[in-house]
Amino acid sequence: MQYGPHRDHATWTIYLENAKEFEQSAFCQLLECAAAAFSADFGFIHKIADAEIPRGRANKSISFLDRARTEKHLYVVTHHLSKSLPDVYWMTLFGKPYVELFSRERLMSCPAYRVKEMDNGSIVVQLTPELKDITADEATFERVRQDARNHLDNDAFFDLAKGIDYRYRVPEFVWGPILN
Repeated sequence: MQYGPHRDHATWTIYLENAKEFEQSAFCQLLECAAAAFSADFGFIHKIADAEIPRGRANKSISFLDRARTEKHLYVVTHHLSKSLPDVYWMTLFGKPYVELFSRERLMSCPAYRVKEMDNGSIVVQLTPELKDITADEATFERVRQDARNHLDNDAFFDLAKGIDYRYRVPEFVWGPILN
């Protein structure tokens, strides 16, 4: 629910302590159904790999929940999206603002394992066959991810070399009526 002059995206996080609890097809379907039901602008399923922590810490999308730095937390909120896309994730849902920013054709031709257009026009990009691919071979996953970023438009995605203050390409978010 949104109140007052400040408009923000709602966030929904499901955190699994045990990766064995991840039922891939069910979670992918959940993301797609929820994205359609809520007209999501952006969504993702991901598991944090060590290789991405410096980039995630620099763009403030990854933090640690404990002093020992063993519990990693990934979150993407409105202030991230208004500056840049922090990254392409294992499964990324691009809603209407991003379809308009990148174009349907560019998203549909993204070099990824699976690309699917949903009935509402949103596009889902799944980089590799399984979530566990992220940590099973981090270097390969990072190459696939970089290919997707380059294909879509690297000027929209956070880049360590450009930094957080660079003016990236971002969509214009159109907010619906405030619900009370």
